[in-house]
Amino acid sequence: MNLPIWIPSKVTELVSAIFVSKARRRAHNAAAPVNQLPPEILAQIFEFASAEVRDTSMDWIALTHTCQYWRNAALGHPRLWSRFSFLNPGFAQAMLERSGDTPITVALLQDFDISWMIRRSPDLPHLPIDRIEYISFRHWLGRDVLRELLWDSDDQPFPILETIEVGGSCVLPAHVDWLCQKLASGGAPVLRHLKFRDVCVSNWDVLQLGASLKSLHLWWWQNPYDDSPPDQGPSLTELLGHLQAMPLLEELAISYLNPGTTNLPVASLRNLKTIISMDVMHTQTLLLGALHIPNIQKIDLNCLDVVQNTVQLGQLLASIRKAWEGQSSASVFRKLKSRGSNGFNRLGNWEMWHVFDVYDNAAGWLRLRFRSTGVLFPEIERTFLNLSTCIMR
Repeated sequence: MNLPIWIPSKVTELVSAIFVSKARRRAHNAAAPVNQLPPEILAQIFEFASAEVRDTSMDWIALTHTCQYWRNAALGHPRLWSRFSFLNPGFAQAMLERSGDTPITVALLQDFDISWMIRRSPDLPHLPIDRIEYISFRHWLGRDVLRELLWDSDDQPFPILETIEVGGSCVLPAHVDWLCQKLASGGAPVLRHLKFRDVCVSNWDVLQLGASLKSLHLWWWQNPYDDSPPDQGPSLTELLGHLQAMPLLEELAISYLNPGTTNLPVASLRNLKTIISMDVMHTQTLLLGALHIPNIQKIDLNCLDVVQNTVQLGQLLASIRKAWEGQSSASVFRKLKSRGSNGFNRLGNWEMWHVFDVYDNAAGWLRLRFRSTGVLFPEIERTFLNLSTCIMR
């Protein structure tokens, strides 16, 4: 079949028009103010724009497909591809390659359906353990996915791992024992932040409680519908022994301690800025009485038992003052600002929230947040003022 003589020339004309159109579109895109930015700045914008959604959606990648310039900027920025949430398991290997040698984050925060899909994927890459600087997972499914990702890295150290966050009702020690044992066998020399939420740890010896820690959260909630006594963690003596070896610690969140003996060593934590506790008042009094925290800025106490009188409260406040001000007899409470709010707790009981700004002429300002049932706000304020009066005498 012979084509008419005009067809080849028409095809050439159409192809030329396509190239001209693309050239004009590229010129138009290049003239846009955002495309005047260097690729490094544009890639950082992509990173910032995707930060809040990348653990729940892969839609942020569509942003990088706007034009070739944007795509090249994204591909040339390894850090943009360094956070692994495995929402699309098939894309994980490509992300690993694009991330280059950049430290990586593993964030397994998905719901159960996605976690099952990840576990069934045959092509999950084995993550390079020497590049992991941040691990965060929820639920036992997240734990299982992490185990599969790191299954061939037994006894290998985590040389740059700085943060571990575990949460989501991993209520049995077995849910974190595997990770703790792997950390203990390989080591995590620069671990800075260890945060377990809704995880009951019964033996702290397996935790990496080293001298480099800056924040330590060992926090779990008792089932509000369970009338049995709350599960308790290790003893207060064990905690203080570990704290003495953490000179850099800045934040401590702890709950359900076993008070044990009252003859406790004093742990000096000069860098501690925040302490959060959920426990009975007696245990909180013992804990604060065994700490020297001269630079504390915030104390947040959730008192689990009903406070029957202000004697207990006075003992608690005295332990706070001793911990905050040390042994200085010249340092006293001079001013008190207070605010209070009310609400129902998880058991449906009415409780009081009290927030104080306390000023000390030697130690400065301290924010004290106290939540309890059974003590009215004026009684707390009077206890504070009476304590100050007794000290000043």
